[in-house]
Amino acid sequence: MPRNIPYVMCRYRMTVDESPLSGREQLRALMDIRGTVVAHRKSDPSPDDADTLIMKPQAIEVIEDNVLTWYVGQQLTGRSETLYDREIDDLREEWSGSSAVKYARFVAIPRLGVVAISDRTGDNHINASSAISRMKSVFRQAVRGGDIWIELAASHADAQKAIRDWSLSRFDFDVRPFNPHPRHPGEILSSLLARDNIGTLRARATPAPGRDMKANDGGCIEEAVGLAEAGYGQYGLQGTTAEGRQVALRKPKFDLDKERNQNIQRAPQQLRVYLEPQESELAELAEAAAALIEFYGGA
Repeated sequence: MPRNIPYVMCRYRMTVDESPLSGREQLRALMDIRGTVVAHRKSDPSPDDADTLIMKPQAIEVIEDNVLTWYVGQQLTGRSETLYDREIDDLREEWSGSSAVKYARFVAIPRLGVVAISDRTGDNHINASSAISRMKSVFRQAVRGGDIWIELAASHADAQKAIRDWSLSRFDFDVRPFNPHPRHPGEILSSLLARDNIGTLRARATPAPGRDMKANDGGCIEEAVGLAEAGYGQYGLQGTTAEGRQVALRKPKFDLDKERNQNIQRAPQQLRVYLEPQESELAELAEAAAALIEFYGGA
């Protein structure tokens, strides 16, 4: 059975000479530089270092919204292969030339300033982190005066909303007791931790068979979230949205220092949606756009 396809949700902005581009201007800029190959992360590149490009920019309409899609690619000039010679029972290395391209898909909604980036791995794909970095290289080098800003799209407010709205399949958390004065919610869990001299607690909650797991008043999830909101914990979750999409919010790093922990919470978190395999490339792009609209359509 084909695996679901992960996309990372991000916010983005394209500019030329520090002026934001409209959706139409973004498409024109992408069309102008498609196929232009640039060097990525090379301080003094040679022509042979050029291996990064954008491909297939296009505009589509999804749920009456204007959507831009394009690919970011990495050209593979070749690779070293190790071959086994059975007759002499020995290994030898050979260089294999190649014109292959690894890629990631970008699906953007200019009106909302959000973009979904495929996060596959393997021989044919580059992950979202690498794709974002390569996209910046192409746009900044190929567009005169061009710049692009991309960052993870899940704010702390988005995490709080997910707790309320998603049907949860997993809830991970790290917490420690309040110090010195507990506040509600989180007071009960803090008291239990302190009673047994527990310094930190790392846990994973999953739903009871046949039941939906949700945060409820006075429940364990609310207690853990209460500690996190006060700076004494971090949490992440997996679940299903109202429209049936599988989603995951990565748990940030937990720090025992309250102030550092709160600073970590203020940074954007990674939000991933796992799309069911579609019958065509266009259908996958449209489904990624529909997921963006579900998450950020009210933005």
